[in-house]
Amino acid sequence: WEARPEWIIWGKGDSDLYVCAEKHGRAVLWTIPADASTREAPRPLSGEGSVNDAKLLGDGERLLISSRSRVESSSYSILSPRDGSLTEISSSSKHGRSLGLSKSQCSEIWYKGAAGYDNHALVMKPSHFDKAKKYPLAMLIHGGPQSAWTDDWSTRWNPAIFTEQGYVVVCPNPTGSTGYGQDHVDAITNNWGGTPYQDLVKCFEYLEKELEYVDTDRAVALGASYGGYMIS
Repeated sequence: WEARPEWIIWGKGDSDLYVCAEKHGRAVLWTIPADASTREAPRPLSGEGSVNDAKLLGDGERLLISSRSRVESSSYSILSPRDGSLTEISSSSKHGRSLGLSKSQCSEIWYKGAAGYDNHALVMKPSHFDKAKKYPLAMLIHGGPQSAWTDDWSTRWNPAIFTEQGYVVVCPNPTGSTGYGQDHVDAITNNWGGTPYQDLVKCFEYLEKELEYVDTDRAVALGASYGGYMIS
């Protein structure tokens, strides 16, 4: 298992662990047997969006989880790890509706990177999207560099800020990004301006060729920290 745990909590009777670890642009909640000798593979408990925190409830059979997404600023749910059932308690943005957003704006792409393997990027379209039109591109480059864009809500770099100004937003996770295995992370060592930069170029070329609704002649690149380094 190549995922990198962000935090860990013990389950009922200390027989299981609940672990949050990124996978393909999402912070996923996993369950893992505490007894490593079982060699049982970690099992994902969450799907869409990103889990931010989890607390074991008093009966030990359920978890209170908080999660977010690109259109949801905060939601709380009760999760039953045994059968995977999820009961939502609250959603601050009503899954984006109170903000004029919706899940239909969000998608993702995979494209061939500079090192020959597939790279991943999150895509978000304007809420008023019309497939017959072309939209300017905002490519957001994350910092770190050992970090990643995830399907999460941000008060700093929020794709919806740009989509609602009429941009299609693309958030690539090039070489060095987390959530795609340790080899993908380690490949940026002594290579900050090499393969990761070429991955971003490959992403732009993919958008130019494959996404007809993106006008790459009207494109901007934005980033801070390592993201700023990549566009300077």
